[in-house]
Amino acid sequence: QAKEATKAVKKRLQHKNPAVQLLALT
Repeated sequence: QAKEATKAVKKRLQHKNPAVQLLALT
């Protein structure tokens, strides 16, 4: 499950929308 979460976070960090990046970091 941790691996899936990491994958999701990495995907969000590649998102072009900075707001999405901020959400991924919180």
